[in-house]
Amino acid sequence: MDHWLKLSFTLAQATLWADADMRSPGRSSIADILAAVSLPLVADMAALQVVDAADELRVSSAIEDVVFSKGMGTLTRLQYGGAPLLQRGPRLSIWRAPTDNDNTASGHQKAAIRWRDAGLDRLAHHVQQLEWRQPCPQVVRVVRALG
Repeated sequence: MDHWLKLSFTLAQATLWADADMRSPGRSSIADILAAVSLPLVADMAALQVVDAADELRVSSAIEDVVFSKGMGTLTRLQYGGAPLLQRGPRLSIWRAPTDNDNTASGHQKAAIRWRDAGLDRLAHHVQQLEWRQPCPQVVRVVRALG
């Protein structure tokens, strides 16, 4: 005997991207959503202040605060309107869980053995440099070079 569960979600309030009665899957396409959202022009945005300290780079405006660690090459703080938006910065992680295929294959066929032999279980992050440019007062580009 089959059992089916059908779920439907409706927005309680209208948002920039959908009406209040929009149901999922949505009636609107991505193009409709993007057309409904008016993005500000860069020239109309607030200027950004940059503080380049020895161990961090801070980019901020009246309502935003973004901090990059120069040693780790990642975001360490992202705040909007005083509210933190992340707990820690993103880092590359390509760990893989062993699978049944690891136990049933033989010799060089075992993926877990090849994974370890390639050193992918011992990856280390090294930041060679963290550079930034401010092509205009409203834009800051942060570039990091990894070793």
